[in-house]
Amino acid sequence: MRRKPTTTVFGIDPSSRKLAVVYSVVGDEPTVQYKTLALPQDKPRACLMAFQWVRELVEPSTAVGAVYVAVEMPVFGRGGPGSTIPQAQINGALLAGIEAAGATAILVNNARAKKEVTGHGNINKDGIRQWVKEAWPTLYAEIGKDQDLCDSTMIYVYGTRTIELRNKIERRKNLDGVVVKRRIKRPRRKAQV
Repeated sequence: MRRKPTTTVFGIDPSSRKLAVVYSVVGDEPTVQYKTLALPQDKPRACLMAFQWVRELVEPSTAVGAVYVAVEMPVFGRGGPGSTIPQAQINGALLAGIEAAGATAILVNNARAKKEVTGHGNINKDGIRQWVKEAWPTLYAEIGKDQDLCDSTMIYVYGTRTIELRNKIERRKNLDGVVVKRRIKRPRRKAQV
């Protein structure tokens, strides 16, 4: 018996010290899963670990359907280049691993995801935790204290919404070439006197 093709979405919140992911088959969210991986200080080794981790995590899902991996992009923050550059290196390793696994990467802007998912582009960490608590109480009961997993949940939801929008656009594009034939009745002209 053939399995019905699925769409799996992964939401990854990367940092230079830790990776966090929330993932599920779209439409089967009660079975959402999550994982984390602590990264070493040695950046070449951390990049290799990030590459292997995401590839091994994502690759099995590509055998049964479409796979999308939403990854938060680096933010130039308080730490300046000293924290942004290592995070960008990890992001590059993740993107390479996603590509190697045969999945599609969705690059996520932090503020945009916050706005689209929570309604507030400048929401703080406590606000994101509160959003997870209200939107997904069973998941929050397990991950509530892990801010990275709460952020990954928001990124996961943003990824699923992105896929829904892409699919809707694709369906409309497919209808553009369809010619609908129907008989149109013309109004009768009044007889001129």
